[in-house]
Amino acid sequence: MIGRSFFIITNQAGVAKEIFTMEDLNILNNFIIQEFNKRRIVINKIYFCPHHPEYDFDCNSRKPKPGMIFKAAKEYNIDLSQSVLIG
Repeated sequence: MIGRSFFIITNQAGVAKEIFTMEDLNILNNFIIQEFNKRRIVINKIYFCPHHPEYDFDCNSRKPKPGMIFKAAKEYNIDLSQSVLIG
């Protein structure tokens, strides 16, 4: 879509819990991006937090904290007041 940017922002505690590896997560993220691309939807970037406070540590990126949103806004010069978040 012209004039629109799309991002995925997701917790992925399965990494901290050792349910899957970072390599597994990267494979999945690439698959998701490719599937959207097939439908002519460009995902600019997938932001993810692999942490869990009960398994490694709590961080500012883990939703519902806003760390990943602020990171995307900074990296892509996003005006959050003009943005839509679907969660």
